[in-house]
Amino acid sequence: MAPLPLEGIRVADFSWIINGPQIAQWLATMGAEVIKVESRVYLDIGRTNPAGMADRKPGPNRNGFFHMLNYGKKSINLNLRSPKGYALACDLIKKSDFVIECYPRPVAERLNLTYEKSARSNPTS
Repeated sequence: MAPLPLEGIRVADFSWIINGPQIAQWLATMGAEVIKVESRVYLDIGRTNPAGMADRKPGPNRNGFFHMLNYGKKSINLNLRSPKGYALACDLIKKSDFVIECYPRPVAERLNLTYEKSARSNPTS
């Protein structure tokens, strides 16, 4: 079988809800290594939205839509507000070819994960 077109590409996926995870899913399907970054405090809302749960019982890993948008990805929980979590996120950005995030601008600024900051961490991504 021929290699997939994006094999060897790494994506740091800080996105959540639908649009960002769907884009990252397409990249993973085409062979990219996608690493989804979440926080235990702020889980992707897709994990907890009861609309995707067949029995409407809440739980962080029960939403079919979340799994549909995130299969094939690696995952890590980081506290981006702690120095260690933020340092790990910056290290991941440095080692990635692409970064996807879809935070509202004030949240990205609070977390210090704006495009400008990410571009300084890895000018090639």
